[in-house]
Amino acid sequence: MRKTIEEADHLRHHQDVKPIFAIRKETIERVFGDAKEKHGMRWITLKGIS
Repeated sequence: MRKTIEEADHLRHHQDVKPIFAIRKETIERVFGDAKEKHGMRWITLKGIS
């Protein structure tokens, strides 16, 4: 498993893959932003914690 993480980390810094990761980052941030703003996930309630 450790080797897979190292390979993925190495690929993340490869020149051909950098633009893909930049677009992916924007997409994921947009999804979380929409969930928070439009679907009421900005605030959560904590149950069972004293």
